[in-house]
Amino acid sequence: RIGNFPSKESLAKSEALLSDVLRRWRARGDVPPDEVSTILRIRALARRKGGDLEGALDDLQQALQVMQRLPKDVFESSGEVPRVFMARAEVKAEALRWQAALEDYNSAADLLGEPIEDGTLLSGRGMVKQRLGDLVAAAEDFDSVESEIEAAHAGVALLGAGEPQLAAAKERLTGVIRRSIGLQSTDIPLLQRVVVADVDARAAMAALS
Repeated sequence: RIGNFPSKESLAKSEALLSDVLRRWRARGDVPPDEVSTILRIRALARRKGGDLEGALDDLQQALQVMQRLPKDVFESSGEVPRVFMARAEVKAEALRWQAALEDYNSAADLLGEPIEDGTLLSGRGMVKQRLGDLVAAAEDFDSVESEIEAAHAGVALLGAGEPQLAAAKERLTGVIRRSIGLQSTDIPLLQRVVVADVDARAAMAALS
């Protein structure tokens, strides 16, 4: 498992271990494509966390090529393929390749079908749309994720859309602040996210005053 803040040493060990597993599994020749793709996708994560974006993109391209050997109906119904597209979108976004990242997020969304319920996809795609200046569409993606921090992101996106969206922006931002007051939970990560959302919302509301 690769954590949020891995050390360079642990990333190097993870990459070496995954490379060894991949080498041995490919030598067998009878490993299901989705398992090979999963190893490549996880190694891509290790490479991305270590700053090797090109190496990560190469792994993810290989993963897609492996999956594309499957029959079309199996490829389109596989749960692994949208994960690869989302992983590649994250790498491209980190490389500031916003349009290319959006295309990969959309490819993942097309495979998952409506309604899209994957919060990681919606949040990531919303951020990319915001970077591309499609602020109302970004807010729609953020709104589809049931979390206070995404509600704050939606408010900030609408705030950037200007006068026509100010009322909607205020509604989301004040809602985040109202729901955050007095919140108690034993879920520390949840509380941390709510605090961040509350701070973001208050900062945005201050900009309106």
